[in-house]
Amino acid sequence: MADEDEELRARTAGPDADAADSDGASSQQDRTEARAGTGPEDETEDEPVETPFDHPLFLPAVLLGLSLWFLWDGFIVPMEDHLAFNRWGFGVLAVATLYFGFRGFQELRARRDEDGSGS
Repeated sequence: MADEDEELRARTAGPDADAADSDGASSQQDRTEARAGTGPEDETEDEPVETPFDHPLFLPAVLLGLSLWFLWDGFIVPMEDHLAFNRWGFGVLAVATLYFGFRGFQELRARRDEDGSGS
């Protein structure tokens, strides 16, 4: 039965098949991992790749930009048509910016402490 499996693998391996490994089996994934220097034990599926949206200060930065826009339209160069909207929007966004900025700095500090203590 094992000989039949080896023969089947040899027939389906194709012209680019390298020498078989110790079990007599060879796969393209094994060759790719050998070339890349990574194996299945090196893969970390637990930790997703971080994006800029994962940064703790991303939301406060967006809120700061929006609140500055509302500040400009509400107080510096007042848009008379939407004056109350811009002034209220600035107030709400300024409070949200402060709240989420404080929380973001706390999370950033916690991440740095965690990384520093782990080394």
